[in-house]
Amino acid sequence: MSEQAMDDVSKFLQDVKEMNARRTEEDDARQRELDEKIQQEKRERQARRAVPPHLRYPRWCCC
Repeated sequence: MSEQAMDDVSKFLQDVKEMNARRTEEDDARQRELDEKIQQEKRERQARRAVPPHLRYPRWCCC
């Protein structure tokens, strides 16, 4: 194999490695965002449940 071909293969493999690392970082960031969103929604649900029903739905409410 010529030196140019070996350089091309090495560059290709390096590019693949960098893309994999970038994908992993992006996946981790997405997972962190999803986890944060889930925790926030959980806190909001718990806060809503902590309010007694008669305060959640006043008499004048049509619900």
